[in-house]
Amino acid sequence: MDTPTTKDYIDARLETVNGEMRAYQLAMSGGFERLEQLIRSETQSTRDEVSVKLAQNEAQLHKIANEIAKSQTEIIKWVVGALFTSSALTISTVSFLLSQTPPRSSAPIVIYAQPPAAATPPSAPGR
Repeated sequence: MDTPTTKDYIDARLETVNGEMRAYQLAMSGGFERLEQLIRSETQSTRDEVSVKLAQNEAQLHKIANEIAKSQTEIIKWVVGALFTSSALTISTVSFLLSQTPPRSSAPIVIYAQPPAAATPPSAPGR
């Protein structure tokens, strides 16, 4: 009875196939784990790059905001200075022009009261 039976042959063949399948499964699991690690490291590096870019953008925005604030301050200074200058120039020009005009010597306005009108006799009716 040393001859292998068909059942023994099939069992041995199944054991071989099962072993090969386990080895393939382990290889696939290892490949998936490496792939997951690669994806994790790449996503982490991408996150780091995005964080650096966001920080650079925020720094640039703060710089621009500070420059705008400085510009606004300078513009306000110039506008106020221009207003004071134009006011002073207007006042001095008007003062100069008024000082150069001779004073008017007009006689005072005198209002005389008119004498009352003489009363006329009433005329008779029928004449």
